[in-house]
Amino acid sequence: MELCHAALALEGFKTISHECAIEFLRGRYISDDEVEFLHRLRKKRHSIKYYGRILSEESIKRNVEKGKELFLKIRPKIEENLFTWKKKIF
Repeated sequence: MELCHAALALEGFKTISHECAIEFLRGRYISDDEVEFLHRLRKKRHSIKYYGRILSEESIKRNVEKGKELFLKIRPKIEENLFTWKKKIF
């Protein structure tokens, strides 16, 4: 989520909605399938936090690995945008 918020901030936006932050990435940083994966994670987190749902160890491992892959895909793009933004200001 912090990468989502960083991407939004670089474009001059801010949101408190996790759903909107994830949607912002669609087409800019990640594919539709990857956005849908993040929405599924968001819903799982909600179920865990508010309804006490428990995930299997296998599900957790699979989601963590996929999450790491997305992080490593998104981060360089945001860093590139950050450096471009800094050049405009300075």
